[in-house]
Amino acid sequence: MKFFTFSTLALGLALSFSNCEAGVNLTKELRNEFQRAKTTLLTKEKVKSVLKIQKSFTEFKKNSNSKNNSQIFGNGSNDQVLNGDVNATVNDNNGNPVTANCAVKLIDVNSGNELTGNVNAMGQVSFASIPNAMYLAKTELLGNQTLGDLWWNDEVSPENASQVNVTNGSTANLTFNLPQGNSILGNVVDFSSSPIANVPVNVVTDNFDFVKTVTTDANGDYELSHLPIGDYYVFFEGSALGLVDLWNGNSTTPTFTVTVDASGNTTGIDVTLFQAGSISGNVTDLNSGIISQGEVAVAILANIEDGPIAFTMPDANGDYTVDGLPVDDYLVACVAAEDTLYWVLQFYPNATLDLINAQTVSVTANNDTPNINFSMEKGGKFSGTVFDENGNNLDLNDAEITIFDESGDFVWADNEIDFQNGDYVFEFPIPVGNYFIELKDLEGFYISQFYFTQFEIEDADTVKIELEAETDGVDFNLSEGGSFHFTVENQISDTLGIENNKLLFGVLIDATTDEVIEVTAVSENGNSFGGLFVGDYKLLILPGSSPDYPNSDNYSRQFLGGGTTLNDPNTTTINLVAGYDSTFAPIILNQETGGISGSIFDDGGNLFTNDYTVAVYDNNGFISTAYLGDDDFGTVDGTYSVSGLPNGNHFARTDIEEWDDKWFDDVDATTPLDDLQFLTQQIPTAASAIQINGAVV
Repeated sequence: MKFFTFSTLALGLALSFSNCEAGVNLTKELRNEFQRAKTTLLTKEKVKSVLKIQKSFTEFKKNSNSKNNSQIFGNGSNDQVLNGDVNATVNDNNGNPVTANCAVKLIDVNSGNELTGNVNAMGQVSFASIPNAMYLAKTELLGNQTLGDLWWNDEVSPENASQVNVTNGSTANLTFNLPQGNSILGNVVDFSSSPIANVPVNVVTDNFDFVKTVTTDANGDYELSHLPIGDYYVFFEGSALGLVDLWNGNSTTPTFTVTVDASGNTTGIDVTLFQAGSISGNVTDLNSGIISQGEVAVAILANIEDGPIAFTMPDANGDYTVDGLPVDDYLVACVAAEDTLYWVLQFYPNATLDLINAQTVSVTANNDTPNINFSMEKGGKFSGTVFDENGNNLDLNDAEITIFDESGDFVWADNEIDFQNGDYVFEFPIPVGNYFIELKDLEGFYISQFYFTQFEIEDADTVKIELEAETDGVDFNLSEGGSFHFTVENQISDTLGIENNKLLFGVLIDATTDEVIEVTAVSENGNSFGGLFVGDYKLLILPGSSPDYPNSDNYSRQFLGGGTTLNDPNTTTINLVAGYDSTFAPIILNQETGGISGSIFDDGGNLFTNDYTVAVYDNNGFISTAYLGDDDFGTVDGTYSVSGLPNGNHFARTDIEEWDDKWFDDVDATTPLDDLQFLTQQIPTAASAIQINGAVV
């Protein structure tokens, strides 16, 4: 028999509990929603965009390093025995030939060898009898022309350029029509404002296609010249000199673009680089030990909201190093390098599809943090088709698919699903196993549904995910519903949510039955309840606390409309009909200074280290707040602390897996907090009230 004691610090009263099969559904529901909200901040597009940048730079550097034979052509031939001809004509944006200060360059795609020829008075250059090969062709302007360089065929980036096929006896005729262009200029200094020479400065398009690179001079100055008019990002590769890598704006991520226009050069794109550190490790296959080079990439994340700041590909031995990192703490992840691969996303250490249990890695100046290793596994994917209630294929504009394991625990979610005539593919590989799949229409026009055509997870079918396979036929038939949107603010109009460490839950309540319908973790980026059945609803904002998310601002429960109870005249009832879609004014939270704190001990007098929840109810048995002593919300240490309680009597009870739940103090809790029915409780007459009078008890 297991026992532990639960006490408030001030009152010093205790009670004991015995081992049983009580559920933790309140904790599970809030934990699942918290994990979903955090996970969806890391979108696949964020991962893919930075991976694309890294691959683009890697390819550029590979080509640059392989240029071992450069030949200069005039307007004739050389004396080698060669095989084909290329003729090029260069025109400006008005169709006139560019007659001076311009060259055309051919780059052998395989060897990287370059051939360069200067234009003549007619804007032409000829490459006679050159080797059979596939070439990329580009212009190279000199001087001060207000034109932009292009790759053939009229592309800003080599990523999208067409290749020129030179074969025996062939003649390729190329025409370049150069647009207006200008330069981006700036300066690079260190933390003492001293200029830094030899820093590689790269420019990419707003679609992250590589354009060109230059290096800073002895004064730290650089010029990215002859860029076609458009928007660009500038990347400063400080890691080449043991310094941090930064984007324009002194940012570790590409935050905003730099515009090149016809009015003149864009100046003042300066950065300050400082000492950096690195992260290194090894990546292996959980089963075979070997992962083919190029199949996975290691990502460094400063935070989930902004996505990865750096990527690298492990070498043939699985070893990797990511340098140029500012001093900070980072999440490190290993991901599949291509959508066609089945490697399951893993966070360090060994947290497969588990963002909550990922640990940060510290980087210090001029040091490497080693042994950040990964043991990867392969999984599978799934796909299907979405239909409306009339059987028509349905393309959802904004949808989210959430995955739960067979125990109902959250696994992963993706809110960037691409639908093509109703068809979709869930592209994040997930481990082999059976899962519940839920589809939500985030616009709220259709009712959320579990596979297959069920509204509750208890009634849903599981989907079997198999190794390196795509399970097809995960279809949904959606019915029309309604939705509403809301934000939460404090008294000075700051928007609140998990992004600023506020653990708040939006609780949707059926106004007819007073039952909880759905729970969402509040985000400062906006919140929605969508795909709802026709009916009347109320919305409660419930403050929570946990080891990592204390309610330090003493926020108290609040209903939409300003009420503090279900039947408060100020509590708004939402009359929802099919097609309803409304955005409410911000819900402004009040603050109360009362609180309760205490500890939970086992039968040996040691602080309890299992997961636990402490829920606090007012004198009428309505929930006021909850403390989540769960390792997903921070280190469990056997203590709890809740705040934001108004004056009056309050009652505390536990919700602990495999233990008898109790009210304070030593009174059996006969009603489990399951199936979301945690809103109201019948408080036993023997339960001890905790008197709140404006302070923490």
